[in-house]
Formats: sequence, structure tokens, C-alpha cells
Amino acid sequence: MQANVKYFVKHSLVYGISSIAQKASGVILIPVFTKFLTTTEFGQQGILIVTIAIISQILLLGQGQSIVRYNNIEEYQQKKKSVFFTLLAFITVISVLFIVAGIPFIKTFASLFEDSAAFREYLEISLYIIALTNINYLLANKLRADEKSTLFTVSGVAKLLAILIAGVYLVAFENWGVKGVLYSNLFGEILGFIIVVPYLFREIEFKFDKDVFKESLKFGAPLIFSGLAMNLLNWSDRYILKLLTAYSTLGLYELAYKVAGILNMFFIVPFSLTLLPIAYKFYKQEGDKLFYSKILTFFSFVMFWAGLALSIFAKELVHLFALNPSYYPAYSVVPLLTLSYCIFGISLVTSLGLYLTGKTNYVAIISIIVSAINIVLNFLLIPYLGMTAAALNTFIAFVILVILTTVVSNKYYQIPFEYFRLIKIVGSSILLYLVAVFFSNYGLTVNIIIKMFVLVIYPVILFAAGFFKKDELLQAKTMFEKIKTKF
Repeated sequence: MQANVKYFVKHSLVYGISSIAQKASGVILIPVFTKFLTTTEFGQQGILIVTIAIISQILLLGQGQSIVRYNNIEEYQQKKKSVFFTLLAFITVISVLFIVAGIPFIKTFASLFEDSAAFREYLEISLYIIALTNINYLLANKLRADEKSTLFTVSGVAKLLAILIAGVYLVAFENWGVKGVLYSNLFGEILGFIIVVPYLFREIEFKFDKDVFKESLKFGAPLIFSGLAMNLLNWSDRYILKLLTAYSTLGLYELAYKVAGILNMFFIVPFSLTLLPIAYKFYKQEGDKLFYSKILTFFSFVMFWAGLALSIFAKELVHLFALNPSYYPAYSVVPLLTLSYCIFGISLVTSLGLYLTGKTNYVAIISIIVSAINIVLNFLLIPYLGMTAAALNTFIAFVILVILTTVVSNKYYQIPFEYFRLIKIVGSSILLYLVAVFFSNYGLTVNIIIKMFVLVIYPVILFAAGFFKKDELLQAKTMFEKIKTKF
């Protein structure tokens, strides 16, 4: 069990590098784009990038998750190379047909915009970006399925560096505007493709398997709706805030989300990238359910500790990122958004049974239900509580998501999660946060000392609550002794 957990952590750390690099490059490019693009151009490129992401998700038909599933399930091990070819051929054909079908309509769609001549070129570039994005997403998931985390990260970082360098050059030095933004994304997709293709061609057998194709569509198609529903859950609050409040409120909420999103960048995304490939690998093996249960417990322990740190230092972090004092009130909703991220992290594991048993239609149904609840709550509460309501509704939605995925998943594949240990983690985190808030009016130096003390005693409180088991303490002691001998 200990070896399995170490194996899981290793891959999570490597995937984390790609996640962090992606977020960092996005932050670096914002000052460049806002300086050299007009507000209109900035809005145009934003709409185009979001549209590219949405269309790509629809055209993939959930096959990114399918390759992870059918690559690692034992009954498909003997034909995993033909599985890869089948799905790659399908996505490639869909992507090429999309370009061929889309080109004749570019002029028509461009005429819907004021600057139709410019948008004709933007839309044409976007067609090729979407096609390459689809293919690269499948290739990246093949790397995940094969647990080639190092190559996955090298490809991702190289792609992002290409976007960064090309974006700065084309926008800042060549003054290509929106066209420069799109071309930088296209260059990044091309480079990412070139890096992974040599490895993946060794993992392919040129045989189209009709049975696998039917099964993968049956598995993946419902994920289109769950993916769109989750995007709606994550983005609808911004649109409703914009509709029902002032732009200034939306700006504060955006900053709060970025600060809380640090937890997502460093912990949740790397964890999610690692989870499914390894979960499929251990599926139906001896001790598989215990392994999944322990993963949730240990991940929650670390995630809530990190979330506690973000929450108690929310005010200081907002002051650090926002040079304009008008943004300072954003810190008030950071703790609630951080807690929401933590609950979402738990849902990644509670929904595991639905993926392992192929019941992805329930993933879609649950996601749609939760998104609908979130939207209704936002319309009801935002007029009265503003961005606090948006943060609260996000938390409520993710709690419902965890409950529904746990209940439904257990009907098909019951995992013995350590619920009492999880309650101790959540309870201790909230208790310590309240302690830090209570003693937060004693000046900057004293506040920081108190907050650091609160962070240090997090595991102590859990120890006192009987969270740690004897074998875990012995393993921790052994690991500590090994580390100490190296110094």
C-alpha cells in the first residue's frame, strides 16, 4: 500500500509541473496583452479562445477519457495499440471534416461581427487550432494512460513556452493583435504534437476495432454533457454577477477566484491528471478499494492543510497581488472559494466508481443537476449577497456533487471511504481557520506568528483527535529517520 501511494504521489508531482507552468505563462502574458491590445481586441481574443475550448470539447465526444479507460482495463491490454489507433483515427477524421465543413461558412459567420474582414482570418486560424487541439488532447491522454508523466510534462511545458514566446513576439513586436494571439496558440499546438508523435507511433497498431469504437462512444458521449455542465458550474456565476451587480463586484470575485485557484493549480489539477490512469490500473486488483479509500484520506489531509494556509493568509495574498487598494475586499470570499475547491477535490474520488464501471451517463446527469441548482441559487441570492452569494452557492453545489456522486457510485462500486477521518480533517481545518480569524486584530507581525502557529498545529490537532493510525505513525517515523540520515 505504501509503495502504491508513493507511486501515485510521484506522478502527481510531475504532472504538477505542467499545471504550474500553464498557469504561470497565463499570468505572464496578461500584462503583454493588456498593453498591446485594445480592450475590444482583448475581448475578441477572449471570446475566440473560450469558443475554441468549448467546440473542442464537443468534437472530442469524451474520447479523451475513453483512451484512459480502455488503455488500462485488463480485458483490453492485449489490444491497447489498436485501441489507440481506433480512437486517434476517429478524432483525426472528425477534426479534418470539421475544417473542410467549416471553411465554406467562415465568411457567413464573420459577417456577424463588425470587423468582418479581420474575423474571417481569426475564424480560419481557429479552425486549425481546434483540429490540432482535439488531436493533441487525445495524445496527451494516451501519455497519461501510459503513465508517461515526464514526457507529458516536457510536451506541455514546451508547448506553453512556445505560446509565451510567440505571443510576446507577435503581439508586442510585430503588432499582430488578435491574430498574433491565435497564431501563438497554433504554434504551441504544432510543437506539442511534434514532441509526442515519435513516442506514440511506437505504441500504435494500424487496425480499426469496431467493437472498441462502439464501446468508447457509449462510454465517452455522456461526458460531453458532464463537461459542459461543469464548465457552466464554474463560469455561470461570473455571467450572473455581471448581469445582476456591477463590473467592480465581478472584478473582486475574479481576483478572489484566482487566489483560491492556487490550490487548484498546485494540488487538485496534478491529482486529477494522475488519478484515473492509476485507478484503472489497480481496478479489480487485490486491495483496489482500500487503495482508493486511502488515496482520498491522504489527499484530503494535504489538500485541506494547503487550503487552510490559503484561507488564513487570504488577506495578505490579495494585498500582494493587488496593488490597487480597491481590490482588497476580495479577500473576504477567498476562504469560502478555497473550501469549495477542497470539496471539489473530494468529488474526484467519490465519483471514481462511476468511471471504473463505465456509468458515465450518471456523471453527466449529476453534473447537470448540480449546475442547474447552482444557477438557480445564484439568481436567487446574488441580488442580496453579491459575490458572497456566488461563493456560497459554489460551496453548496460542490457539497451536493460529493453527496450525489458518493450515493450513486456506491450502488455500482462501493468504496469503503474513511468518512469519520474525513470529517475530522474538515472539522479541524474549519476550527483552526476560525481560531486564526478570532486572533487577527493584533498587528501584522503578531497575526503572521499566530497564523503560522495555527498551520503547524494542524497535524497535532488531528493527532489528538485520533486521526492517525499506529501503522501510519510508524511509517512516518521510518521515513523521517531515512531523511535524517541523509543530512
